[in-house]
Amino acid sequence: MLFFWCGFFSLIVSILNISMGYNDRLFLDEQNRIIKENIYVDYLTVNAAVLSEICTTDAGKCKDKTSILSDELSESLKDKLSGYDNSITPEFCINHGKVIVYTTYHFNISRYKDSSLFNLSDVPNSDRLACSINDNSGIAIIKTFNKTG
Repeated sequence: MLFFWCGFFSLIVSILNISMGYNDRLFLDEQNRIIKENIYVDYLTVNAAVLSEICTTDAGKCKDKTSILSDELSESLKDKLSGYDNSITPEFCINHGKVIVYTTYHFNISRYKDSSLFNLSDVPNSDRLACSINDNSGIAIIKTFNKTG
């Protein structure tokens, strides 16, 4: 009988250890996801801010309804972000004085308080049409710039 109880408790301890290991892995997966989301938000924000600055300085570089950046604008962006990790490749659009930088990487934006961060489904329809944004899952940063440059 003693062997039975020892085996039984040993089994319980093993199950608890497996369960705790699974919970630790879930926690680490969640932490990695949050880190990746923070990198995405940061990089999209930096791209939008730099493009907005470039467009404010020289609006001639920023034609409306541009979903592919001109070589000149791409070079300016590359120069401004030369020291930045650019492993993420966001999509860009410029429409009526707004720079829209977006990605189809989907996550919940509720933890971010930046008012320029949108779910792609919440981007205004006029901008979605002009920029040919057909995907609803993803995030976008929208920055306005003064077109009188």
